[in-house]
Amino acid sequence: MKYDFTHLLWDWNGTLLDDLQLCIRLLGDLLASQGLPPVSKERYLEIFDFPISEYYQKAGFDFSKESYESLAKRYMQIYPRAGCWLGPVPGMLPVVEQLHRLGIYQGILSASDRQILLQQLSYSGYPEKWFREVLGLENFYGISKIALGQRWMEQSGISPEQVIYVGDTTHDAETAQAMGCRCILVGWGHQSVEKLEKAGIPLALTPPAAFADAAGSVKASYPK
Repeated sequence: MKYDFTHLLWDWNGTLLDDLQLCIRLLGDLLASQGLPPVSKERYLEIFDFPISEYYQKAGFDFSKESYESLAKRYMQIYPRAGCWLGPVPGMLPVVEQLHRLGIYQGILSASDRQILLQQLSYSGYPEKWFREVLGLENFYGISKIALGQRWMEQSGISPEQVIYVGDTTHDAETAQAMGCRCILVGWGHQSVEKLEKAGIPLALTPPAAFADAAGSVKASYPK
């Protein structure tokens, strides 16, 4: 089977790692600590975005009462411990394995703290050898991964035409655009299908539909 790309970079949270429900619960815990009501799954999928500070404000946090930095630090003190049981998004393990067997160069490009990312990968169920690169941020504030992706593209020497970036948010489309590569968005992660459709990027709703052959029935495209 012939693929029209040689390198595939994955977003991590929500795309490969099944952490959506945990993130909703932890957000609810933070909101409760300020006397605020939790958000529903539907509301979460509607408001989640980057930078994380703006999403926190939409959730109801008042930074005059507690700073974003303080809230983010509290969240990241809890998330690694609470998420030690997290595993692959259902159906994604065989997809990544298939691409590995076919010799596709796979890596992870995430807005997560790199040390936490490496820890999660070690117990996620995905063999670490399947990923040639694990790129994460050096802080836990989730400001942007665009610069990280651009740096990797410049240092790798790979033609952007040979790279596909797969993620679950409109920020992933923005990242792919900045890198000059193609993109596929997936509809099982941290943003609603309705929100993702507005990005104008090919949208995969299930792992088999996306990657059964050459990125499946959904063809990656360049973000505009």
